[in-house]
Amino acid sequence: MPPEPDLVFPPFRLDLEHEQLWRGTDQVPLRPKAFAVLHYLVAHASRLVTAEELLQAVWRGAYVSEGLLRSYIRELRAVLGDEAQAPRFIATVVRRGWRFLAPMTTVTPGAPERRGHVGPDEHKVRPDEHKLVTVVVAGLHGVMTLAQAVEAEELYALLRRAAALMRAEVERFAGMVTQCTGDRLVALFGAPLAQEDHVVRALQAALGLQQAIAALADELRHTRALELMPGVGVHTGSLVLGPLSPDTRPDGAAPGFPVFLAERLQTLATAGAIYVSEAVWQQARNFFRFQERGRCPLPEMAHPVPVYACTGVIPGVSRLMASLHRHQSPLLGRAHDLERLGSLWTRACQGQGQVVVLFGERVQI
Repeated sequence: MPPEPDLVFPPFRLDLEHEQLWRGTDQVPLRPKAFAVLHYLVAHASRLVTAEELLQAVWRGAYVSEGLLRSYIRELRAVLGDEAQAPRFIATVVRRGWRFLAPMTTVTPGAPERRGHVGPDEHKVRPDEHKLVTVVVAGLHGVMTLAQAVEAEELYALLRRAAALMRAEVERFAGMVTQCTGDRLVALFGAPLAQEDHVVRALQAALGLQQAIAALADELRHTRALELMPGVGVHTGSLVLGPLSPDTRPDGAAPGFPVFLAERLQTLATAGAIYVSEAVWQQARNFFRFQERGRCPLPEMAHPVPVYACTGVIPGVSRLMASLHRHQSPLLGRAHDLERLGSLWTRACQGQGQVVVLFGERVQI
């Protein structure tokens, strides 16, 4: 049998054949179950992994508390030198699970290296797959002034810190970061993992990002008398999911109108503001507070578009009442499910009783 491949995510390497973790030329001590948890997270890096799934995969039905599982996650973070608040390897999605973040290389003896995230789910992503997503584009105001006031090393450290803060907020609400350069971030919600409440998640992440950067700005204001504030644009719509070239991630999204409009809204947003499109406002107006900004002209747009500023969450709103009044999202990729429901309803009308159980994600405010 051919040897098991190594999974490399610098500076670490997973030796699957001998179940060992290496940092450079040094073996890292790791308990067998901790190795199994890390291996599973790495192998399924293209998506979120829930606690229930990890417990079933690693312990195979044996009773194990989630507290023990979290202790293994803490052990992995310790050996990887990772931080929960600014993760580089393992991100925690609150009350949902974990996701492996670092890009990897698969190394098999006698075979060429294959770069990028690996896992059994990659083949499920079709180049022409449409996804209904919400796009968040954030840009930092004041970076040019900051670059003229500090040394290059300090600027790099500050931008790296800002990037970690913004990425952490996106990951906290199960979003996917497609670009993060310190002064600019682009993230998707609703892909590659479908989320019925992707608009709500995107706005929660935008507000969290706004607060995180505001805290960093307060620190800069007191130490350097400098301002650093984000401007955020948010739009929702349909994108094609799939790689544009063999070197890109298979779960990336091809550029489309939702990305372009979110970028235009971001350039329009003033420092500290979150500007959203009418489509986002329609779906989230019963969850969040908005202020109308009127119809604004945007570059390359034929006509002015309605713009709204998101100013916060409506306190105490009932998720049920809000969902009953909000604009309903179109269902994409559910033709087979709807056809099956229709067939079961026809049978029920003919006297053949049917029971249908529907599962959906809980909207969190």
